[in-house]
Amino acid sequence: MKSTQFLAFAACACMAFGVFADAANTLITFSTPGTDTYADGVPVKDGEIYALVWFADGNFDGFTTEGQAVDANDKVIFKAGLAKDGKCPLTLFQIDSKVAPQGGQYAVYLLDTRAGNGIVTGAAVAKTFGGANGTANIAAAKTDNTVDAEGNAVAVKAGSAALAGDMAAIAPVIKGIAIDGAQVTISVGNLVPGLKYSVMGGLMRDTVVKSVGFQDAKEANIVVNSDEKFFSIKAE
Repeated sequence: MKSTQFLAFAACACMAFGVFADAANTLITFSTPGTDTYADGVPVKDGEIYALVWFADGNFDGFTTEGQAVDANDKVIFKAGLAKDGKCPLTLFQIDSKVAPQGGQYAVYLLDTRAGNGIVTGAAVAKTFGGANGTANIAAAKTDNTVDAEGNAVAVKAGSAALAGDMAAIAPVIKGIAIDGAQVTISVGNLVPGLKYSVMGGLMRDTVVKSVGFQDAKEANIVVNSDEKFFSIKAE
């Protein structure tokens, strides 16, 4: 079998492969109990991406909308469409000892890529492995699902908190505003499924007039009742 720098296998397929693994490789067995969801409560779709990341300083500083690490010192080791039936099935991540980062920690994140074109609009950490002072190539850091502080199985909920950096790809765009007395209709484009939006009002656009979210629409008319004359909209 030809070796690669990184491999991920369903657990049932990896047992026989174990005899071929370099003893110094990093092995992480992982799954979630389900049902994993997006921030809007929608169950994760089949084929959604889980990402294995590495960070040296105890904190993974988040993803860009392109799915890369915001901090150049962090690494997105692997991304794959693993979701099936609302969860991540038992999977073995194997990192070749020749390329495994030294020390640090690993974590598995659930991403939200419903916007299409590979754009990441949400993420949530499912599980973290190893300590900040750990040794590189630690073999077999294992868990068979995510757990809370009491050891109970918990699902993952992907939100926008793990996003950072350039957010222009998912910034909403105001295409028009119509004012009829106190009723204001704001036409907005570049909406992303699952994200929540705040309509801001006032000269400084610092007052929340309305919060809304959209399951599917890419464009929408948002109607608010407000005496404000200036408006903006932002993703939360």
